[in-house]
Amino acid sequence: MGSFPYPRSGIIKVDYEFILILKKYGNPPKVNKEIKEKSKLTDEEWNQYFTGYWNFPGEKQDKLLAMFP
Repeated sequence: MGSFPYPRSGIIKVDYEFILILKKYGNPPKVNKEIKEKSKLTDEEWNQYFTGYWNFPGEKQDKLLAMFP
């Protein structure tokens, strides 16, 4: 926190957070073909969701302490 040693109203020095995507070991459950087709992504959606960098605007910190509530 940038307000050391005072706890409230600190300035966030690290303006990013990590998002972890985890997967269980083992075989995934079988999904029927109809449901699988409904969840199909377009090329544009695939490229948007599976990049290594996502940009989310921060929130004004007047009620919550979390940067990305």
